[in-house]
Amino acid sequence: MKKYKSQLNEDRPQIGIKSYVINPTIGKVKYSVSYYDGISTHNDGSPFYGIATFKNKSDLFKYISRLTHEGYREE
Repeated sequence: MKKYKSQLNEDRPQIGIKSYVINPTIGKVKYSVSYYDGISTHNDGSPFYGIATFKNKSDLFKYISRLTHEGYREE
């Protein structure tokens, strides 16, 4: 099914809104979080996500609490 421009924009986070996503296991990395600061974009205008990786759950939860304290919200 072909997606129209209005549908494509719904899939992307809005510019200016801080957000994060908790990812499943990636290779040898057990826990990872992708975060978008609301400003950074690629050349085509799509959001640029940073990534943080962790070895244990306690570090992951500390980082998530820091993100929520800074105004990020989970997608």
